[in-house]
Amino acid sequence: MSHKLQVYTDGAWVEPSPLNDLDAIDPANAEAFAQIALGAEADVDKAVAAAKRASTTFSLNSREELLASQCVSASILATPP
Repeated sequence: MSHKLQVYTDGAWVEPSPLNDLDAIDPANAEAFAQIALGAEADVDKAVAAAKRASTTFSLNSREELLASQCVSASILATPP
């Protein structure tokens, strides 16, 4: 599933509010090759609130737990849609 026109906030892909998109331009030929979502102030506020909630427990994790969560995040981001 493609999430190009969504933003990842609080552990889920959601529609930005309002939906604004941007053409991603290939610098080699100046042609648009994809559209990506642009978040608005409301999306930033939701993301900041989620980060604040997460930080209260995130800092209690061990080094090993933090590294494991980063590996999971990296594998998710590296998986093609």
